[in-house]
Amino acid sequence: MNRVPLAAFVITNLRWLFAGFFLTFLSSFGQTYFIAMFGGEIRQTFGLSNGEFGTLYMIGTLASAFTLIWLGQLADVMRVRVLGGLTIAGLAVACLTMSLTTGYFSLLLAIYLLRLTGQGMMSHVSVTAMGRWFDAYRGRAIAISVFGYPIGEAIWPTVAVLLTGWYGWQTSWQIAAGALLFVGLPLFVLALQQRRIPGQSHIEEPPNVDAPGMVHWTRGRVISNSLYWLLVPCVLTPAFVVTGLFFHQSYLVEIKGWTLAFWAACYPLYAVASVGASVLSGWSVDRWSGRQTLPFVCLPLGVGLLILAYGNAPWVAVISMAFIGLSAGSTNTIFGSLWPELYGTQHLGGIKALTTAAMVFSSALGPGLMGSLIDAGVSLERQCFVIGLYCFAVGGLAWLLQDKMRETQPILMAEKFGEKN
Repeated sequence: MNRVPLAAFVITNLRWLFAGFFLTFLSSFGQTYFIAMFGGEIRQTFGLSNGEFGTLYMIGTLASAFTLIWLGQLADVMRVRVLGGLTIAGLAVACLTMSLTTGYFSLLLAIYLLRLTGQGMMSHVSVTAMGRWFDAYRGRAIAISVFGYPIGEAIWPTVAVLLTGWYGWQTSWQIAAGALLFVGLPLFVLALQQRRIPGQSHIEEPPNVDAPGMVHWTRGRVISNSLYWLLVPCVLTPAFVVTGLFFHQSYLVEIKGWTLAFWAACYPLYAVASVGASVLSGWSVDRWSGRQTLPFVCLPLGVGLLILAYGNAPWVAVISMAFIGLSAGSTNTIFGSLWPELYGTQHLGGIKALTTAAMVFSSALGPGLMGSLIDAGVSLERQCFVIGLYCFAVGGLAWLLQDKMRETQPILMAEKFGEKN
C-alpha cells in the first residue's frame, strides 16, 4: 500500500486539520493548567483552602461530565462548523462568567461552563471530526489536530502570569472572552467554509480501519460489553493524574521552594515533549494500531511522577514535566484512534461523548481527592509516588487486553491469524 507523504497530506487537507488543531488550541481556556494559574488569586479572593477549592472544582467538572454524555451526541447530527462555532461562543460566555464571579455559586457556575465547553466539548468535537473525516490516515490527522494542546500549554501559562500581573485575574478572563469571540470564532468559521466529505478526492485514502466487514457498535452495546469497563482505567488515569497535579501547581511550587514563574517556564519543555510524543504516536498508530500502542500511554507518566516525588532541585521540575508531556502527547492521539478502530465510526460521536465524559469525570476527581489528602496531611509528593507505581500497573493491564480488543471486529481477528482483507 502506497503511503501519501506527510507534507502532501497536510497541504491537501490543511483547512480541516487546522480546524481540529484550532479547537484543541482554544480549549486551553477550559483546561486545568490554565485555570489553575489563577488558583492562588481565586483562593485568596474567596478564602478557600486547597481542599475546598478542589471540591468546588470537582463538583463543577463532574456536572460538566454528566452534561457531556448527552450533549456530545450532537456530534453525530450537527455539522462540525456549526457545533464547533457554538462551542467557541459558549467558551467565551464561560470566560466572561469567570470574570464576573462574586461568590461560591457563581464560581461553581463558571467552573462548570469552562469545563463543559473547554475541556469537554471543544476536545470532543475536534477528535470526533478527525476520527470521522479520515480513515487510513486517522492517526496522522488526530496527531496533527491535538498539536493544539501542547502549543497552548507552551503559550498560555506565561500569558496568564503576565496578564494577571498587568490587569488582575478577573480582567484577564474578560480578555480571553474577547479573544475567543472576535478572533477565534471568525477564524474557525472561515476555515470550514468548504465542507469535507470523507473519501472524496481530498487525498486518496487506501482502506484501512473501515474496510468491508467493519462492525459499527452502538453506544448501548459498547457499555454492555466488559471490554469497555476494563479499558476505563487506561482512559481515566492520565486525566486524573495530570489534572489533579496541575490544579494544585501553586501548592506544589510552594512546597518545592520554586516560583510560579519558574514552573510556567517549564511548560514549553512539557509542550515540546508532548508534540514529539504526538507525532510518534500518530505514526505508530498508522504503522501498527491504537490498541497495540495503548500500553505505552501511562508509562512515561509513571516515570515523571516518581521523579517529581524524588526531591526539590530545579532539575526535578524540568525532567518530570518532560516525561509527563510524553504521556499527555500520546493520550489524545492513541485514544482518538482506538475507539473507531474497535467500534467503527457510525456511532462515533455518541461513543466518544461517553468516553470523553468519563475522562472529564476522572479529571474532576483528581483536584478534589488530592486537595482533600493535602488537607489531611498526605503530602503531594507521597501521592505522586503511589500514583506513579499505579501507572505501571495500568500499562500492564492494557497489554493483557490485546486479544480481547481484537474480538470487537472480525477484521482484527483476521489480522491476528495472518489473513488478508
